[in-house]
Amino acid sequence: MALYGYHPSFITSYLREKSKAQVVEDHIKNKQQVLQLLNDNLTLAQNIMKQKEDQHHNEISFDVGEWVFLQLQPYKQMSLKQAKKDNKLSPKYYGPYKLQNISTMAYKLELHAVS
Repeated sequence: MALYGYHPSFITSYLREKSKAQVVEDHIKNKQQVLQLLNDNLTLAQNIMKQKEDQHHNEISFDVGEWVFLQLQPYKQMSLKQAKKDNKLSPKYYGPYKLQNISTMAYKLELHAVS
């Protein structure tokens, strides 16, 4: 799964009864131990990544009707790129805009009409 992105076919699913060859039994046990170790390592890596992300995450919530500023990054957003202009002195924050709540994590801004 880790190498190819899909679940491999397991030999253990085909061998329901005990094998008469000890080599086959050892191979199956070794394969199960490797798979268990891989699953444990993946779980450990996921937990470490989650802990590191949670250290830098701070929960922010806004009330409906609150005024906020919008931060744009024109060097990342292609729709805002300007032709050969120096972006160092361009504004980083735009607004203030009034908030509308869509869901617990999504908000909609009341943008000013462009004339």
